[in-house]
Amino acid sequence: MTLAGIQVTVADLVDESRYVPQLERAGVQLRSRDDFHRYFRPFPGQPRDVHVHVCALGSEWERVHLLLRDYLRAHPDARDTYAAAKRQAAATWADDGIAYTDAKTDVILGLMHAAERWSPRTVPAHGAT
Repeated sequence: MTLAGIQVTVADLVDESRYVPQLERAGVQLRSRDDFHRYFRPFPGQPRDVHVHVCALGSEWERVHLLLRDYLRAHPDARDTYAAAKRQAAATWADDGIAYTDAKTDVILGLMHAAERWSPRTVPAHGAT
């Protein structure tokens, strides 16, 4: 099964009434929240084939996750490393979400550092033309 990860950006993360009902109608429920984002996944009994992260427009959460996405799109070797780490973690820790996350963290952090080093060469600074 392929798992789709979706990131949604909203103007006001705290105003959950503006986006939670729509996401619930789409088949995912709010599972956790922190100061930076909200996490949704399918309701119990439904296939876990998607998860959704909601973040605030212009936030650091939004920036780093879009940067990682762009870096993986531009670097097939990094994308393969990322995919392999996720597959291995899923094969080993299919029934333990915390262990699954921990198992791939070092690889993802390394890729995020590489993406940060890459970004000044590819992403203009705010206000730059």
